[in-house]
Amino acid sequence: MRAAERSDLILSSVTIAFACLALFVVIPAGVENPGQINVMALGPSFWPSVIAVFICSMGILVALQAYRSHRNRKSSEADEPANFAPTRWIGALVLLAGYYLLLDILGMVVTSALALLTFMLLGGERRPVLIVAITVILPVALFLFFRYVANVSIPMGIFGDWIS
Repeated sequence: MRAAERSDLILSSVTIAFACLALFVVIPAGVENPGQINVMALGPSFWPSVIAVFICSMGILVALQAYRSHRNRKSSEADEPANFAPTRWIGALVLLAGYYLLLDILGMVVTSALALLTFMLLGGERRPVLIVAITVILPVALFLFFRYVANVSIPMGIFGDWIS
């Protein structure tokens, strides 16, 4: 097994374990559900659970991709470096901590745009049009949806007076 495949399997295992921990321990222990809720999507644990399931699914997909890559590669290929996967994983954790710290200061839209930009660069994306499109359109579209369709208050930070 190549170092990159081994690294992907380790990363996927940690991701799946993290998602399961969040789904079965952290969310039930940390999110209080007020009484009986008729619509499941309105419960406070719904979206964290959806995100945890999504994270677990991504971990499973990475594991399947590593397995498929291992099965399909020729046995004569030389071992390749792991492409600094542990460094990127630690970088992603630092980025998430920074996201959390900047959320109240800059607001969700600006902080999300900066986080998306950094995640895309960290992941190796180099197409400027795609980077700009995703880092601008996605946070703005989500803001518009949650603010005006779902009627959910979004942290706006220093831009609160300007956007409201």
